[in-house]
Amino acid sequence: MKVSGSGDSALMRFIDKHLPRLGKLLHRLVRLVYPDKKIRVDRSMPAGAGVEIGNYSISKLPDHEVIPRVVTRQTTPPARQNSTATHQERKEPGTEVQGTEAANEALYRALEHQRDTAGNLLVSSRKEFEGLFASVPANTFSQKQLERFLTHFRKAQCYEEEAGVVFTNGMFGALVNLNRLNEDPTHNALVHDPEVAAVYQAQGIDFVVEARKQAVKGLFDTACIVDNFDPDKTWAETLQAMQMQPAGTGLYNYSNMCFMNSSLQALTTLWESSGVLNEIRAGIPVGVFINILDQLTYVPQRADYPGPKDASREAINDWLAAATNERAQDIRDRAMQMAGNPQRAIAEDNPRGMADRLRAYQKVSGAFVRLADALDGRSGGGTPVHSQKAFLQALLEYGIIMDNTGVKGVLMPRRGNESEKPLPGHKLLLARISQQDPEEFLSRISEVFGVEHRLDCTVRNVDRKQLIHNGVVKDTAVLIHNSKQPLISMSAKGQQTLQGCINAFQKGEVVNDYKWPVERLPGTGLTEREAEEAEKVRQVGFVPSGHTAPKQLVLQTKIFEYDDNGQKKYLKQEGQDILTNFQRTVEIPLYPRGDGEPEYVSYRVKAIVCHAGDSLDSGHYMTLKFRGEGEEDVVFCDDDLVASPEDYARVRSYQSSGNWRELCAQRGLCGYVYVMEKEH
Repeated sequence: MKVSGSGDSALMRFIDKHLPRLGKLLHRLVRLVYPDKKIRVDRSMPAGAGVEIGNYSISKLPDHEVIPRVVTRQTTPPARQNSTATHQERKEPGTEVQGTEAANEALYRALEHQRDTAGNLLVSSRKEFEGLFASVPANTFSQKQLERFLTHFRKAQCYEEEAGVVFTNGMFGALVNLNRLNEDPTHNALVHDPEVAAVYQAQGIDFVVEARKQAVKGLFDTACIVDNFDPDKTWAETLQAMQMQPAGTGLYNYSNMCFMNSSLQALTTLWESSGVLNEIRAGIPVGVFINILDQLTYVPQRADYPGPKDASREAINDWLAAATNERAQDIRDRAMQMAGNPQRAIAEDNPRGMADRLRAYQKVSGAFVRLADALDGRSGGGTPVHSQKAFLQALLEYGIIMDNTGVKGVLMPRRGNESEKPLPGHKLLLARISQQDPEEFLSRISEVFGVEHRLDCTVRNVDRKQLIHNGVVKDTAVLIHNSKQPLISMSAKGQQTLQGCINAFQKGEVVNDYKWPVERLPGTGLTEREAEEAEKVRQVGFVPSGHTAPKQLVLQTKIFEYDDNGQKKYLKQEGQDILTNFQRTVEIPLYPRGDGEPEYVSYRVKAIVCHAGDSLDSGHYMTLKFRGEGEEDVVFCDDDLVASPEDYARVRSYQSSGNWRELCAQRGLCGYVYVMEKEH
């Protein structure tokens, strides 16, 4: 092991000379603290880059994230037998098992009547005891030490809600092995810093509470660098214990995942109904091949122009546009051919890299289908934590191999404004997922499955301008954008209904400062001066990507706006009004490809992603799902709590008359994203 620095200083030469001895000393110290653990230090990596202790592995983390927590913070040596006895026990596996069982039994008897500082039992049942100490051998620490560790852990749990985290029993063992429970975790040295306290007090913040929140959140984050800890108990089990039946399958929130859980609930409901999910089950969609080929196919550049070097800019632009269109058509033709025989495309691996990307897609699509089946009730009830983790792990791996910055930006942990590098084996740590807007996550998932290339699930934006002279429309200019969109957005400002948002969006606006193209004037019978004085009206709308209206749409109502200073303002009242006045069927105007008036197509809302909070940058997301054809059969999907309005009001301590709209008002919910299907 060697350390190299930017300069050849005496200090660096000293470290290079003595670091091997320090490494041996470190190993001996860790062995002393953890005599019964398997310890491996990877000497092929830089110092502190990798260390394994027992069942836990931490890799590629800075030294201060690992070594001090394992060794230097241990102030009381654990009680243990002498080394000779320990080696003798390891030679006799049966004796070691009996000793461990006896120690565990003695520990349980000592703890079952102990209480924490709040007066609650430290251990309420043998099952809970086993969950807490599964990864902490009882003969590693004294009973007094373990009692102190558990007391500190329980104290941290008292402030879970305040810190916005949930500790699981499995985290206790991780924190013990990382030496983070030797002292009171709710204590923060900053509380005693008068200067820092004064800064917080000037902002009206209770500094003691804030410091405690940060300390508890820091303890939670430390546990989460180890593993994904499954919940000890989900809402499905809690509802059954309360003699209530879950109204569906929920998704567990490991930390900042409400945006993801609400999006998946809405999207799987829509795709199951519209048939998109069946097509994902059947094979690899054409859109997936298009995305992969687009990544692996060379993009024409201006420098590739085959004509004379002194060609005009217009000539080069015309060639580049033609070459780009030719490339797009070639990609689509090849994608159609490959979709007919995916296994052949994998075997041929042409272009190179196609096979790896298709295998990664097959993994993520299979995991997604299993998760969707669980949410649809096909895999039984409960909370499908394993299917949930498998899908997100596969999604991360696909995002990495496709270099999809949107997927990686969500699933890879962040430090500051930068995404960290993938963990070894692309391991996903769910509690370190970054919060995101549900609309963005819905777009990412649609992109992964190639939905943006489907003609039956997308629309194109259209920009229509009319030249009006003396009340007569003289000309209409139509510009249809090429990009297909599975999700459309419109402002909710000043609106009280979803239909009002749609009508206001397509309403024309006067744009008299727009100069009408001179080349279009001969057909109008107007002079340039008359055209300049004439009224110009602009309308924006949507055109079906195919020949018929799409069978599904996702609509985002923008419940925010930006003021003159560029600050985002939350349109909370509008979002609440839309839910209060909700009508499940809406009419969406779709323009024909050429000139003409729009056709109003009926769509029925299948699910609504809602927001609760004082700001879109914080708060909580959940989903309302409609069952059947009516408007009153609604299910509240709040992470792993999925219940009828009556049961949801009961467990959340709201007053409810059975009217879901009133319950939304009490919960402070704002309608945000609406997934809808075309009525037949």
